[in-house]
Amino acid sequence: MNTVVMMGFGSDAWNAELYNSLSLTSHIAAAIKDRAAALTLAVNLRRLVSKLDSILGNARSMIEGKTPLPTSDEPSTPQKARNGVDTMQMVSRILSYTYESASRRRLTNNSLLASPLRRVNQLAEEFADIADWLETALQSEEIDSVFLRAAQEREHGDIYNLDQVE
Repeated sequence: MNTVVMMGFGSDAWNAELYNSLSLTSHIAAAIKDRAAALTLAVNLRRLVSKLDSILGNARSMIEGKTPLPTSDEPSTPQKARNGVDTMQMVSRILSYTYESASRRRLTNNSLLASPLRRVNQLAEEFADIADWLETALQSEEIDSVFLRAAQEREHGDIYNLDQVE
């Protein structure tokens, strides 16, 4: 994967979008505690889902090279990309917590809230998947060393049948 793409996930514009969504998610988590606010909660959940879908769409476009990467005057660093991954993991955890809180309060049975809450849960998984993928990509030296070792073992004939391994 291109290192420049990974650095796009740590850009200021990317972080601003994620933190904006994180803020809205926190407001929703607080509103879940008040079951009487179902209509307001439904509107906010739909707004959150729309924002997060947009963010994930942009992320996919950047990964696929369809969207130009955000530009910055500051040089990209691996630490910025790492911070972007950490933020995505935090968003995923808060989305999961939000869904679980709503589920415990039986809000997933509410006709206004069930669909957006299911989507919030799916988005939590998608954010976690992209964060894991980026985290793996940031460790390219370690991955390269694993494949190099496997190639060397194959050259030396150190190959075993899995049925023989206990």
